[in-house]
Amino acid sequence: MRKNTILSVILSCSILISGIPAMAASNEDNSKKKENTNTLSVITQVPYADDNGNIHYVYKNEAGETVTLENGKKPATISRKKAAALPSSYSSVAEGKTTSIKNQGYAGACWAFSAVKALETSAIVKGLSPFDNTDYSESHLAWYTYHGETDQSSPLYGDTNLEYDASEDTYNQGGNTLLAVSTLSNWWGAANETDAPFHADTTDELRNMIQYMKSQDNSLRYHSDMHLKEANCYDNADLATIKQAIMEHGSMCVSMYYDADEIYTRDGEYSYYQTSYDDNYSNHAVTIVGWDDDFELFSKTPKAKGAWLIANSYGESQEKTQVTKNGYFWVSYYEASLSDFYTLEAEAADTYDTNYQYNGAGWNIALTSQDDISCANVFTNDTGKKQAVMAAGIYTVTDNQSYKISVYRKIAGTKPNTGKLAKSTVTTGTAAYAGYHTIPLANATNIEPGEKFAIVVEYDVTDRIAYVPMEGTEEDTYGYFQDSSGRYVEAKFADYSSESGQSFLDVNGTWTDTTSLKLETNSYFSSNEAENYNNICVKAFASNNTVADDPNDLVDIDDDNGNNNNPSVVTVTPSVSKYTIGAGERVTLSCTLSDVDQLTFSSSNKLIATVGNTGIITGIAPGTADILLETASGGTAKVTVVVKKAPSKVTASVSKKTMKKGKTQKVKVKLPSGSASYRITYKSSKKSVATISKKGVIKAKKKGTAKITVTTFNNKKYTFKIKVKK
Repeated sequence: MRKNTILSVILSCSILISGIPAMAASNEDNSKKKENTNTLSVITQVPYADDNGNIHYVYKNEAGETVTLENGKKPATISRKKAAALPSSYSSVAEGKTTSIKNQGYAGACWAFSAVKALETSAIVKGLSPFDNTDYSESHLAWYTYHGETDQSSPLYGDTNLEYDASEDTYNQGGNTLLAVSTLSNWWGAANETDAPFHADTTDELRNMIQYMKSQDNSLRYHSDMHLKEANCYDNADLATIKQAIMEHGSMCVSMYYDADEIYTRDGEYSYYQTSYDDNYSNHAVTIVGWDDDFELFSKTPKAKGAWLIANSYGESQEKTQVTKNGYFWVSYYEASLSDFYTLEAEAADTYDTNYQYNGAGWNIALTSQDDISCANVFTNDTGKKQAVMAAGIYTVTDNQSYKISVYRKIAGTKPNTGKLAKSTVTTGTAAYAGYHTIPLANATNIEPGEKFAIVVEYDVTDRIAYVPMEGTEEDTYGYFQDSSGRYVEAKFADYSSESGQSFLDVNGTWTDTTSLKLETNSYFSSNEAENYNNICVKAFASNNTVADDPNDLVDIDDDNGNNNNPSVVTVTPSVSKYTIGAGERVTLSCTLSDVDQLTFSSSNKLIATVGNTGIITGIAPGTADILLETASGGTAKVTVVVKKAPSKVTASVSKKTMKKGKTQKVKVKLPSGSASYRITYKSSKKSVATISKKGVIKAKKKGTAKITVTTFNNKKYTFKIKVKK
């Protein structure tokens, strides 16, 4: 409750672990902020972990200084009347609203057990799942948090949290509620326990669970009994507000410093209260399932009575050391290590049909601005069906963050403002708590198959600095972990990927692609002009159940110069409409534009052929792919690329090997069946005797003999002689 909402702790949850001191935080001094041309600042979360896998975050500004995030106004508290009406004690266990005690065994996955129990309880409380048939998989959540999408055609491919410590298995890398939220918001779960059973009572069972998950098809990733709708952080809330949230959701995730030796037992109850460690040393995640304002059986005396009822994740008995009552114990309201209070709200898995998204591993940086700042993700309806965009998924990093969400449709170019605003979708509101939020739109709008559309989010800066959650640059993914010798070792904690034309920031009235955004920054590891900030963390949710079309709902929007959309379209004309190349071969696409404009390239199948920002095509594997050329104003063209095997050899022939001076003839090149080389080069050993053009035309010059060499792109050669006579 005392801790800033973002200073989270990733927990491995081994018993009797000492935390490591958190780096000292200082308030951000705005007068020392480094000016940059984009009026933006960068806050980066830098992870550091001890040898037990307990990961803490420290936040750095672009000057490399440790900062705390400006939270603005405190979250609203419940009314005195409502607070007075709260019962002095409550238990969702007694109410039949929470699931049974589970056992994490030899795995360090307490964070997954805490999150899953909170989601299970929410599903029961909301009537989405019956009490006696609700059991979601902790193994599924923990595994896919550290194993990213393997389908290379997925927009989430390349985004993953990394197993930073090779000496630990997946289930002992640690985690926290925010990591669980990023995984669940991808619609990677929550899966049924039967889909991915958790067994780790012995080390053999743990190894078998790992092998089972390794053997599963990637489709298991998307098994979902329930989806995540909301994740709200109550770190800045008062006791009454937290109690009200527990009653509404049935439970709440929380982190704490846990040492079984500190458990106190009296009158058949088990309690916990220690005074040696604060929230910087949290090493365990548990679930609050109730409270008792009159509880006072502690080994030490807190400043007042009252305790949270805690559901632990070490089974009902913890056989060797009895430290719980059937898996539950009490923690004082005033336990100093309590932090990361989160509720998770469940939603039926069939609420929406499609999750349009680019961020697969949560957010790693926050771009800050003292002015209102807008961001957008541009998506394409590639489902083959007409759909209705119903809601957006956004993150907020502070409490009481105001927002405005809009849908831009029929985008003609690459930027959001080359489309039309669906005015009825404009949705305003305030997220009371930091976290992840599914925001239903004021009205849904249809998107046609193949249509490009954008979710535009404006973060308001009233009484605060606005923060835009993003994936961040390559340099922003590093941190430290403490090895078994106690040394801190630099490690990479995440990978992110993105493409141009996906994510945009409205900077000083101009939409800027985040892959080309450049800011002067001083990261924790390097000082440079950082670029390619990867994707904005904004999602769109669509349903196959469409709404009535209203063409009058679509209105023109202003371009970067404040003018209405320019109907004129710059056309692009490729010089070659089809290339046949070999695997591994590179060719440069050539085209002309009818006017000066921004041109982008994309491939329909990156497994067959890729294309770079400058139009260089690379053949990857045999097959056919289309290269799309697109101008910012909406002009498009297509080039077909046929990729065949790289040639294993080359042969060449001519109709005559003896030529008269002044005569010409063309070389015929032959490659093995199924292979190709777009680029064939020719060379004459004696140009005074015979020359050969780039197209393979030999011209006899004077009496003598010359060697003609034919070479493929992969340096396969064939040489023959040409004799010239008078």
